This record gives sequence, structure tokens and C-alpha cells, in this order.
Amino acid sequence: MNDRMSFSTILSFTLLCISSFTQVRQAHTHGGIPRVLSIYPPEQEEAPLWMIDTLGLFKAQRAQTNSTMTPSWFWLCDDAVDPTLGVDDLVVIDEQKFIAVARSGLYRSHDGGCTFTRVDEDLNQYALGSLSLHPNRNHVVVYSDSIGRDNSVWWSNDQGQSWTKSSFSVTGTIYKLWRNPSKPMEIWINHAQGLSHSTDGGQNFEAVETQGYGLDLSPNEIRLLGGGQLGEYEALFVALNRFPTASLLMSLDQGLTWRVIHQAEDSYDSILLNSNTLWLPTPFEGLFIYPLDAAERLNRSEAWSRDQWIQNESLFISCLVADPIIPQRVWSCGRASPSDWLIAYSDNQAESWTIEMATYTVAAGTTWACSESSTSRMACQTRCLDANCDPSGIEPPIMMSSDSDTSSLRDDSINPEQDSTSPENQGCLQTQTTYTSPSQQPFKLLLWFIYFLSLYSIKHVTRIRR
Repeated sequence: MNDRMSFSTILSFTLLCISSFTQVRQAHTHGGIPRVLSIYPPEQEEAPLWMIDTLGLFKAQRAQTNSTMTPSWFWLCDDAVDPTLGVDDLVVIDEQKFIAVARSGLYRSHDGGCTFTRVDEDLNQYALGSLSLHPNRNHVVVYSDSIGRDNSVWWSNDQGQSWTKSSFSVTGTIYKLWRNPSKPMEIWINHAQGLSHSTDGGQNFEAVETQGYGLDLSPNEIRLLGGGQLGEYEALFVALNRFPTASLLMSLDQGLTWRVIHQAEDSYDSILLNSNTLWLPTPFEGLFIYPLDAAERLNRSEAWSRDQWIQNESLFISCLVADPIIPQRVWSCGRASPSDWLIAYSDNQAESWTIEMATYTVAAGTTWACSESSTSRMACQTRCLDANCDPSGIEPPIMMSSDSDTSSLRDDSINPEQDSTSPENQGCLQTQTTYTSPSQQPFKLLLWFIYFLSLYSIKHVTRIRR
């Protein structure tokens, strides 16, 4: 018993140290290394494309140029919301109204992002997770993600002006909130005790009483990835990310029963089900896709065999989202670091990609539509996206070449003479440069020290228990 307590104490302390130092570093650099969080494709032909990033909000105004739609990018930095801790999530209600989640709380803007106001509601007493916006643009839900407190879900029917706490409460972590796109008032949450389900937009939840997952696991091991319409079925997908083999499970009966449909020596963190394909990205084994040409047979025992999946081992993408206008189009962000592009879309099941945003520099020097005296313009005036500056506004980076031991500064991370739409640049992420700030080195050494200390501690405790 004492050995178990010692092991648990050491492991908890190690994780707490890593988490604390990580949070401090991320706060210092407005979220750490820039990372795309989500993409909102245009919902009408001439509507803007929105991208939420740890650097803030990016907007692409598309214009017709020589028979092609060319985007002009604009950047609203994360300092506009919170100058100290950055942005964790943001939803766009319309071009004037935004709702943002930072580590300091939930904020609203009603003037196109020129000012953000912290919402005076009880939910801001908690750390908050991700937001989910109903297609009607009025209903919003968000969940809390506090440590050492009971967590819950809050909902709003007035575009985030007022918030009401749901009847749901759980001791422990809420891992994910997912809104069913075909039934937008249907909300699923994955938490420390399993899955819960709401049919009234998050006001009330019922626990999902599963008959078992078939893998001798506890409910808090599963991670909800999402779901959607699969032929005549409403499908749910969860991941069991065990080492060394992760399993993808599917349910076609509202979570009552489950079956394994894919396994990989990797981990799963997202999924997309569109009209003709199931997309399954992984961080190390690339992208797996499953064609849904015969959806009516997908519940049979012979379906989902390994040889029916198509794998692209060199394509590392994330934040997948289906295009609301073009059924076969899928948008994604490049998850590899370094990568060839930030945002791209495919119309042919990932065989080729059209790059929409290659690097952050496409938004360098742009001005958000606010007055010079506005809060946001003043907060962002020290930030930059040029190739020779650090977007956090802290210090210039050193650009480390991934295929060379020498360091050099370059004007851009992509060769300007290289055609970004050429075949060799489509469907895979090539080797490019990445940014490494000198001040990151002591931090990385500290993390490595903590890591090896934890390994030694675990080995020592294991030897004692034997």
C-alpha cells in the first residue's frame, strides 16, 4: 500500500511539475509554438474563411483573380483577447460578434474584434474548455476544465451574453464536448466517468449505460472523437490509446455496444466522417481513410478489415472539417513541424491538396479593421508575422534547418520560386524549417531533467515493490 502511495505521489509530482513549467512557458510565448486550433470554411460563395490559432484569429477575404479565388489574409493577435495568457478557443458568430476562451475566462466582442469584454458570469470562476456553436448562431455551449473541482457544462441561447449551468456535474476531467452536426441540439461529453448525452442543447444530460467496450477497460480510458451519419446509422467513435497499440471503437446504437474497427501503433485524437469517407489522422503513422461506398454493409462482421483502409504514411494533418458548400471537400491543417502548409483542402480523398495558407507571413503587415486607438490595435502593435521576427513579440528566432546542422535566417519558410500547387507539394508534407528560440533551451533541458528524474523514481519504486 505504501509503495503504491509512493509511486502515485512521485508520478503525480512529476506530472504537476511538467504541467506547471509548460503553462509558464506557454503563457510567456502566448501559447508556445504557433498551432492551428480550428478552421471555419466559407458558408457562402463570397464569405470569409476563418482560422483560429494559438496566435489569435485569422481571416481570409476571398476575391476573384484570373478565374481563381485568391485569399487575402488578416490577423487579429491573441493579445486582443488576453495579453498575458493567449487564446484557447474562439467561435465566430458573424463578422462582428466573437466569443473567445482564454485561461483567464470567457470573452465577447461585438465590434468585429476591436474590443473584447470578459463575461461577468459564474462560469468564469472555472477554467474553461472548448466552445461549440449551433448552426443557428445563437446557441453556444462550453464546458469547465478545472482541477480539484466538480466540472459542468454551460449553455447560452443569446450568443453568449448570459449563461446557464446545466444539470450535469462530474468529479474529474471533461475531455471533450461534441455536437452532432445532423442533430445540433444533441450534445455528447466524454468525462472521467465515461460518456453522457444531451438532447436539449446541453441543459440536461444522461449517462450512457454501455454494455462494455469489449477490451477490459474502464470508462475513463476512452476518448470521444466524434461521429455522424453512417448510412442508415448514427455512428459514434471513441479511441482507446493504450501503449503500444491504440484501438478505434465504433457504436451504431447510441453507445450501448461497441466494436473495434481499426488499430494502430500510434494514438488517435480526431476523426471526420463526411459524405463518402471516414478520415482518421494519426501523429506518427499518417492518415488512414476508409471509403464509404457501401455504407449499408458497414455493420457486418467482414467490414472494417485492415486491408480496406487506405494509409498515407507521409501525410500528417489535423483539425479536419467538412466544407459546408462542397460535399466532397475536406479542410485540414498541417500537423507536422516543419510542414509545407498551414491550411489546405482536398476534393479527392487526400490524393491532392490545394494550399490556402502556406505560412503565417501571408498575413504579415495586414491591418485589422479597427481604429488605431482601439484596444485590439494597441495590444497587437508589438506583434509581427514576418520571417525575421517572433510572433509572440518576445525575441527574434533562430531558424534551424531540419536537414542541416547549420542555422541561418531566411526570408520565408517556403521557396518563393517553388509552386505550392505543384504535384510534389500536394498530398504530403515536405521538410521545411522550424523556429527555435534561444530562450527555449534552458526550458527544454529542465523538462528533460524532470523526465529522467521520473524514470529513475519509477524504476526505484518498482524495485522496492519487488
